Amino acid sequence: MNKLKNNLNKKGNLDTFTLITGLFVIGTIIVVLLYAYSQVGDSFSSSPEATNIITGGTSFLQNLGNEGFAFITIGLILFNIIASYLLVTHPIFAIFDFILFPITWWFAAIMSNAWESTMYTFSSASSVPVMNYIMLNLLTIIVVTDIITSIVTYAIQKE
Repeated sequence: MNKLKNNLNKKGNLDTFTLITGLFVIGTIIVVLLYAYSQVGDSFSSSPEATNIITGGTSFLQNLGNEGFAFITIGLILFNIIASYLLVTHPIFAIFDFILFPITWWFAAIMSNAWESTMYTFSSASSVPVMNYIMLNLLTIIVVTDIITSIVTYAIQKE
């Protein structure tokens, strides 16, 4: 029981790699589902009930891809900043952050380039411009998030 209590008091931080991978996976799922809805909608265009379902699903995914994806992105970034504030770390460990930053930025650039090269093959990717903007500028977003997170982690004096 005592071991369980000790684990409950530990604080953690959302890894930036998890943030990048999560955004990429969520975005890819939304675009592939939009593409599937457009392909299924073409084959069921004779049935009005199926057309209503396909239209409703497509508009839901477009809203999720625009407003929802922006909300998820901002929420994950804010969670990362708040968790880094709550993380108790000695400033000597900042060197590990500076070693991981280029690796993280390289990973974000790869994900952004992968998004650009694969999503333009889907015609449905153009229907979610906010998600495309976020994923094409993922490197800039991650660089700013990493800098803010490191400032919050090491520059603010905690009690």
